[in-house]
This record gives sequence, C-alpha cells and structure tokens, in this order.
Amino acid sequence: MLDAEGALKNDEIGGYVRQFPYNPIVFLLPPWEDVYSKDSERDQSFDESVQVFEGMRSWYSKWGYETIEVPRDSLTNRQSFILNRINKQ
Repeated sequence: MLDAEGALKNDEIGGYVRQFPYNPIVFLLPPWEDVYSKDSERDQSFDESVQVFEGMRSWYSKWGYETIEVPRDSLTNRQSFILNRINKQ
C-alpha cells in the first residue's frame, strides 16, 4: 500500500528490502469472487481487491521475490499445495 501511495522512493525501498529480506518465495492468495464478501474489516470491493492483489504481485516480482499463486480450491487442498511447495525447498 505504501508503494501505491508513493510513500517511499525506490532507493529507500531497495535499502529496506536488502536490510530486512523476506523469504524469497511469497505465496499469494488471489481474490476469489465466489467466496468474497465485504464486512466491517474488509471494506474493499472485489474489483479493488483484485487491484491490490495485482499490485502486490508486481511489487514482490519487482524486488526479486518469486511469487506463487495458491490455487482457488478447498482449504485442505490449499494447505497441501503450500506445504508441498515448502517441502520441495
């Protein structure tokens, strides 16, 4: 969100990314319209959530992270997908 707002310059972001790196692999769970709903904590429309998701994917890729999209599936299958990918490392 800070990136979307232009709150930091690229050289500042680069410094933080190098100083405080995440795991090089980032799992992203895409918005899923069939299960999406707004509530008091989630005030974005579905279209807004898609924009945020795409922004996150772009940001992580820009800074050298590998993004893996978790498939839209049952909770058990999503969990298995993530655990199987982690265990391959």
